[in-house]
Amino acid sequence: MASPLPSSLAARLVLTVAMLGAALTGAAGGPAAASIQAPRALGQCRAALPSLEHARGGLTVATERPTNWPWFIGNRPANGRGYESALVYAIAKSLGVAHRDVHWVQQPYATATAPGTKSFDFDADEIAEPVGATTAVTYSSAYYDLHTALVARKGSAIAQRHDAAALRTYRYGALAGSVELTYLQHSLHPRRAPQAFKSVGTLLAALRAGTVDAIALDTASALSLVHASTHASGAALAIVGQFPGVSGHYALVFQHKNPLAACVDESLALLRHNGTLAALQRRWLAPFTAVPMLRP
Repeated sequence: MASPLPSSLAARLVLTVAMLGAALTGAAGGPAAASIQAPRALGQCRAALPSLEHARGGLTVATERPTNWPWFIGNRPANGRGYESALVYAIAKSLGVAHRDVHWVQQPYATATAPGTKSFDFDADEIAEPVGATTAVTYSSAYYDLHTALVARKGSAIAQRHDAAALRTYRYGALAGSVELTYLQHSLHPRRAPQAFKSVGTLLAALRAGTVDAIALDTASALSLVHASTHASGAALAIVGQFPGVSGHYALVFQHKNPLAACVDESLALLRHNGTLAALQRRWLAPFTAVPMLRP
C-alpha cells in the first residue's frame, strides 16, 4: 500500500492552486509604518532599509521546515543552495545586505498568508498569488511562472501515449476551482468532462484507484509530488508533461501594506532585467525546464 502524502506537502499543494493574479503596483504602510512612503528606486531603498527591516541590522526571512527540493537543498535555507535560497541572497545583495545579515526563521506554510502582524520581513515558500486583490497580506511581483502539468501512474497508457489526439481520450481530475481545472475544461477539451476534487488527498486517491487517468497540477507542485512519491512504497508516479502558457506565479509574502515590498519588487525587476532570475532558474530548476511540453 502506498504511503500517504506528507501532510506538509499536501497542505502546500492545496495552497499552491496557481491562479494568475494582478501584480500589486506598490505597497505602503506595514508594521508600525503607516506613515512611511515606500521608496521606489534601489538607491532609496538601500538608504531607507534600516527603517523598513523587521529587526534592524538585517533581513528576516521566513520559510517552512522541512523545506522543499529544489527550492532549498539539504533543508538548510541559509546555505544559499536551491532556487529560493539563492534568490533571497540575490535580493539581499541588491539591497546592500550582507549574506551574514540574512536571518532565517521557521514559519508554518499555512499561516504565512493569514492576516495579522508578521515576525519576518517576507516569506519565501513557493506561494502562488491568488486572483484579485487581497487585504490579508501583500505579495511581491512574480519570481517564478507556473505551468499546468499532468501527473499519471508510471507505466500507464497516458504516460506512454500523449499526443494531441490521445490526450482528449483520457479521464482527468483537478482541484475544484483551480486554474488547472479551467485549463482542462476550456483548452484541452477532453471527451469526458474533468472531475473536480475538494482536496489533494481525494485527488491522489482517485489517481491511485484508477478513477482518473491523470491529474492536473502546476508544474512545481507536480514535480514535488512525484519527487515525494519516489520515497513512498508503491506510489509510482510520473509527470506526463506540461502545457505551454503561464497559469500562475510564485510570489514572496509580506505583512499587508509593508513598504518593504516595493523595494523587493525593485530588486526583482533588476534581477529579471540583468538575467539573474533566468540564470538561477537554469542552475536550480533544471528538472522543471526539462519537463516536456504537451500540445493540447
